[in-house]
Amino acid sequence: MVQQLKQYPSRPFEEVKSEAVTAALAGNWQEAADLNYEAVELSPEDSGSFNRLATALIELGRFSEARHAAGKALSLDPDNKIARKHVNRLSQLDGTVAAAPVTSGARVAAKFITDSAKATVTELVNPASARVLATVSPGQELQLSDNGVRMELHTRAGERIGSLEVHIAQRVRKLREKNNRYEFSVAKLSDSAIAVMVAETFCAPGMASVVSFPPSLQRSVADFGLDDELIEESDEDIEVVEHEDDDSITPEAERTERLKSIMSGRLGGAYHVEDENLSI
Repeated sequence: MVQQLKQYPSRPFEEVKSEAVTAALAGNWQEAADLNYEAVELSPEDSGSFNRLATALIELGRFSEARHAAGKALSLDPDNKIARKHVNRLSQLDGTVAAAPVTSGARVAAKFITDSAKATVTELVNPASARVLATVSPGQELQLSDNGVRMELHTRAGERIGSLEVHIAQRVRKLREKNNRYEFSVAKLSDSAIAVMVAETFCAPGMASVVSFPPSLQRSVADFGLDDELIEESDEDIEVVEHEDDDSITPEAERTERLKSIMSGRLGGAYHVEDENLSI
């Protein structure tokens, strides 16, 4: 491995693992990488730690180290789907792509979404090539461009990722014209398809009675059969906490809960409202 393993003070593996998962959920990828390096030193036969290490290193743009970690995970567990996906994904990254570190802007999200009418998940139309999709990760924020016909999403580096499905695009365009604001982030992806979360981050004055996404447009990440590779943790390790008072949630809690919702597939679903609240 490229990085020399440090000499860490002895402490329980499960403690280190828990801290590594927490750091990743908060988008603190350097901390997550350091903790996972510590974890693999404590438990060198644990494929999950090597998978989490590979994820953190990908986010940091350290692809050579990530290849080594993913390869180690796969050698420890040849049937591990996440390890296989990491290896396949990293094989798509050439020197040009690797020069631009992967970032995850969604981990500085402006608002925690508990209301399914304010967020939905949709699969992009005409997605980018496998080479380009290999450069993005679940939770990563994408940038919007709208030419009046198509609404397309791009990375911060300007790489086109795909186009919003027409009904979602029409809804977002109309509400943006009323000064609502939206955030777009990767929810799930495979080598050839990508689903994104579209979330309301600002409701314009006078628009409080208008839901962003009526029931016909509400879908959750669980509705899509794509491979999710953010962190290799079971749903039993993920608890989504809903708060009645948004002001009581700190920025770190917002980021953590938003990502837990993405990972667990609990964001979205039925939301019953009166018909008159759906018009704009």
